[in-house]
Amino acid sequence: MEQQLPTDSEEVQKHIRQHFEWFCQFWTPNRESYTGYEQLVLDSELRNACALHHPDFTEFAAAAIATFSKS
Repeated sequence: MEQQLPTDSEEVQKHIRQHFEWFCQFWTPNRESYTGYEQLVLDSELRNACALHHPDFTEFAAAAIATFSKS
């Protein structure tokens, strides 16, 4: 985000894949449910925790996860 890379860039998608793989240690999401997780973050108080990093982080991550889930 700080490098202003698009959410579909190789670098951003590499980080999303790492997050997905990390997430699989605790839950076995498929790509659709992983997108649902990010929607949960968008619609809940978890958004506030993400905003501590950057005010637009949640929306950026949601768009990157949506791209990841389509591939």
